Amino acid sequence: MFETKQKLEISRTEIELIEKALQTQSKILRVEAGAGGAEATDRLNEIKRVLAKITAQRGDRSPRRQRSGGFAGLLRMMGKPAETSGLASERDSAQSLRCGSHG
Repeated sequence: MFETKQKLEISRTEIELIEKALQTQSKILRVEAGAGGAEATDRLNEIKRVLAKITAQRGDRSPRRQRSGGFAGLLRMMGKPAETSGLASERDSAQSLRCGSHG
């Protein structure tokens, strides 16, 4: 029922390497889970728990990874600013419709 805990001697650099590998794996699983993979969702949740545990035990000793928002963040990662993709004009159109201005 309970897993036995084991204490390991791992350098800060090795922990950061493990954390980056888990973050990469979580990105892959996020895509698979989005496509409807139930097993990927379960595995993603496990990895999120491990990453949270690493973050909690590490404290603020290493810089936090900034999260970028949704599709616009994906475009930024690909080197395409949201303005050139048409997202900005769609957003501005939606805002003007909500505000009641046309044009």
